Amino acid sequence: MQHMLFSDPIKLNAIRYGEKEALSYMGKRFTYREFNERINRLAHAFLEAGVEKGDKVAFMLLNCNELFEIMFACAKIGAVFVPINSRFVGPEIEHVLKNSDTIGLIYGAEFDKEISSIKDRLKDVQLFVSVGGHADTASYEYESWIDLHSENEPVLDYELGELDTVCIMYTGGTTGHPKGRYARIGACIL
Repeated sequence: MQHMLFSDPIKLNAIRYGEKEALSYMGKRFTYREFNERINRLAHAFLEAGVEKGDKVAFMLLNCNELFEIMFACAKIGAVFVPINSRFVGPEIEHVLKNSDTIGLIYGAEFDKEISSIKDRLKDVQLFVSVGGHADTASYEYESWIDLHSENEPVLDYELGELDTVCIMYTGGTTGHPKGRYARIGACIL
């Protein structure tokens, strides 16, 4: 019995329906093949940056294709994605990043001021990547960073399983700090 993992449908659709449109946003259009290649480039960028299975990569973005690319790239290499509410401010962002043990943060350039205000207190976050333009706090700008990497499927020296964690979702509450909820990587049985 083989299990389908979170990122498998994208890879399969790239093979089956490579030239069909997978995603369209704000005038940008990607076929399944193009979308999968962008995801693979990001997965390779993560691996080169030292992101390993189980490592947390957070993102703070408004709606965009990069948001989906991050989710699937993390799933392809066994990293855990951590979405951060785009309405959060410094202390809330800091709490999520520290509480989740995040090592990498990808964020919209429009949030650079908020990220800059807490960066010095984020000792475990080693990777800062901006989307939508260069940001002063970022080590890399997303598009130029992923363009340096292979579009081929990442080859891992470890296995991914259906019980691996794929994401931690933080819910805002009426009392105290946001609390993280875990989701597993397995989706269904083939």
